[in-house]
Amino acid sequence: MRILLVDDEASNDDTFRRGHYMWYYVNALRRAKHEVTVIDNTDEAVEWLRKHAVDCIVLDVLMPPGKLFENHPDANQGINTGYLLARYLRDSAGIETPIVGLTHLVDEVTAELKGLSNVSCVLSKQECKPGGLLEVLKNVK
Repeated sequence: MRILLVDDEASNDDTFRRGHYMWYYVNALRRAKHEVTVIDNTDEAVEWLRKHAVDCIVLDVLMPPGKLFENHPDANQGINTGYLLARYLRDSAGIETPIVGLTHLVDEVTAELKGLSNVSCVLSKQECKPGGLLEVLKNVK
C-alpha cells in the first residue's frame, strides 16, 4: 500500500530519530512493506498529492494551519487543520483517497472528521499502537 502520512510531529529528516513516538508508526508501516511518504505540513501535502497517487492518507488532526488555512475562519489556531485538510482534499482538490485520522485530539473536531465521506476512521494516538494502525489499514478501501 502507498501511504502518505501527514503529521507535524513526523519527518523524513535527520531530527526524526528512533525513540520519537511517531517514528514507531512510520517504522511499523515500512516494516510491513508499505511505501510511506512522510510530510509534516498541510501545504506540502496538498502539493505532493497533486503529483502523486496513494492508497491511503494517515492524517493528524491538530497541526499548524499552513498558508492554505492560516486565514480560514474555522482554523481555530490549528485545532481544526486535519478536518479542514480532509474536507479540502475531497471538495476542492477532488482527491477521494481514503483517510485515517491519527490524533491526540478526541472531541467534537474528531467527530466532525469522522463524518466526512473520505474519512475511514479516526484513531487515538494514546490508544492505537503501531500494530493497531496496521490492522486498521488492512480494512481501508
